[in-house]
Amino acid sequence: MTVAVSGSPAARGRGKQGPYWSPAALAVALAIWAAAAWWIQPPCLASSDFYAFWAAARLADSRMYDPAAVEALQRSECPEVRSKRFIRPAIEGLALYPLGQLPYRTAYAIWFALNAGACLAVLGVSRRKPAEILAAALYAPLVWNFGLAQDAPLLLFAFTAGVRLIAQGRPSSGGALLALCLVKPNIFFAAPLVVASRKQWRALGGMAVTSGAMYLAAAAAVGYDWPIRFLKAALENENVISPNIVGLAGLIPDSGRSISLKIALAAAGAVLTLAWTRRQTPEAALHSALAAGLVFGPRAMIYDGAFLLPTLLSRLKPSETVVAGLALSLVVTPARPLVELASPAWLWLAASARSREAIPSSGPTPPRAP
Repeated sequence: MTVAVSGSPAARGRGKQGPYWSPAALAVALAIWAAAAWWIQPPCLASSDFYAFWAAARLADSRMYDPAAVEALQRSECPEVRSKRFIRPAIEGLALYPLGQLPYRTAYAIWFALNAGACLAVLGVSRRKPAEILAAALYAPLVWNFGLAQDAPLLLFAFTAGVRLIAQGRPSSGGALLALCLVKPNIFFAAPLVVASRKQWRALGGMAVTSGAMYLAAAAAVGYDWPIRFLKAALENENVISPNIVGLAGLIPDSGRSISLKIALAAAGAVLTLAWTRRQTPEAALHSALAAGLVFGPRAMIYDGAFLLPTLLSRLKPSETVVAGLALSLVVTPARPLVELASPAWLWLAASARSREAIPSSGPTPPRAP
């Protein structure tokens, strides 16, 4: 065991990382995210994707998948809103019902606070240093997430907490949290396969029970056919937006066969992920599955790059994490194909973690055998 003597380099280094710098790093992070969410915005926050969540939560019935009903509600709040359709499983709209009953700006403020709190919780549980917190604050996909009022931080928190619970011997609870992430099946599709391949049946059972409960809860309010309406809404939404996809699916040209090709790509990615993660710890394997969702998933946008943050902070220097985020941002430029071609490097980065080199656990590192 190493003891830091007062005045030694180790003690001085720890002092610089103490209670003064950590709150300062957190304050800077909150200021950057708040600037993206509130100050760098058009009138009445018209670019905010939270309009889709808010409208679905306010309607809280089958109309959440009706573009006309959603748009009418949104434009009653902000006439400049365009093409903000709800394209998530119905349970997410119902879960946000309390926010839907509030005025939009009040609900938006609470939504920002929830996502910012989720970010800080992920960084805190991982025991990130101030330099890493600042890197997270400047990580471009996360800034985009706050600028568009997406929910990646909340899902990342559920994922990170679920993975840790599984690693700490509470697989049923961990699986239940991982099931919450399936509201984005285009990103998290490989996670259940990784759990099943490792025969973690209790975790898989927790996922199955929670998923079933979410389906039934949504069916009671929206109708038993809501998954069909959800898929239809998601596919129709592709016709009204020009997504800046960061994974390999962005290289597939739009055509009558593009959906089939994207599904085949996702299936191939799932098989590769199962092969590449066999020697990883359960924690690292699940983070690799998440990276695979971005690389091979049918639709991964720039703000979904936030899901790579724990892996990048664990495998790269803080400055390199910032650079990686800026590189991902090139997807909104003519250099987009370069980002898509380079996307397998994210999975390689995650899959290169082996055994104790994997995503760090929240608990102390066990001593090595002599």
